[in-house]
Amino acid sequence: MTRKFLFISIIASLLIGMTACKKDLEKTTQTSISQEDLELSQKITSFIDRMNNPMTLKNGGDVLIGIDDALWNMEAAMNYTFADIPVQISETQLDSLEFVLNVNNGFCTESNLSALYQSMNASMQEYCNTLDGYHFILANVTVGDQTANDMTLKVYMVRGGGDEGFGINFGYPPDKWWHSYHWGYCDEPPPHTKKSSLEIQNKINSAIRYIPPDHANVPAYFTDIVQLSVPTISNPNYDPVAYPYRKYLTRYYYTFYDVEYGTDVPDNCLSPDDMSFFTNNIWDVINGSLKPAGKTLISASGAAAIRCWFENKMDEYHMPLKIDYGILHYQ
Repeated sequence: MTRKFLFISIIASLLIGMTACKKDLEKTTQTSISQEDLELSQKITSFIDRMNNPMTLKNGGDVLIGIDDALWNMEAAMNYTFADIPVQISETQLDSLEFVLNVNNGFCTESNLSALYQSMNASMQEYCNTLDGYHFILANVTVGDQTANDMTLKVYMVRGGGDEGFGINFGYPPDKWWHSYHWGYCDEPPPHTKKSSLEIQNKINSAIRYIPPDHANVPAYFTDIVQLSVPTISNPNYDPVAYPYRKYLTRYYYTFYDVEYGTDVPDNCLSPDDMSFFTNNIWDVINGSLKPAGKTLISASGAAAIRCWFENKMDEYHMPLKIDYGILHYQ
């Protein structure tokens, strides 16, 4: 009898210990998320509930919502619901969807917004189902064309992949030269699989860190997202008279037929030093003068080409790179 009682006591003690550990774990997880983030989660889930069950007035009329509130909540709800943010990314791609919202004097009805939410939510779910090997990082809801009765909402979505990044070292292989406009390495025949601007984009993304290691497994999302364009970056280290800019970049020189311009255009080749110059300067700009106060650098996307020859502006670098910033929250 004594042995049986002792055995039961040991089991009870173990169960109590296991329960206590579970509570401590839950407490640790909860305390790692700020009260502000908890309250924001409640605000967003409350909005989602309203969109699934829109309210009407007692007289049967519609509840009105200001456009600014509607846009903020729709963006926050999409990011809260679908964001799958990795600790590190390198490759990103930019996609978009369009929706129409009926408006009247700066307001929309809750029933119309609910219908839009259902459509947007279904489209986002369908989109996320196609992200094989990618993570959905953010949705940025912006206003497009407007009429007296409706406005077009453009949802820009950034997806990212490639968790194996380059790190903060922006060095490039010493034996590779990159086409500035066309695809691939200058000394390799087609088909080309790389592009200088995309390689710079990937390097920048791989150096971005916004989730600390102790929060790596905590669901996160962004709100208040803004997308800005990197301004033209000039090279301060050359004399355009004594050393023409095209010669500065053109160790190799190519021309190719550009359908957009209907003529042969030059395609400069960029040395590893040129690539590092672009990358480091862009990194300094997006973390300095371009970065909005209070926001986190999220990703770089939409790189097309380095148009160092564009309109004979040989003294300028230009790469149409889009940079996303936002406020990071944990669920």
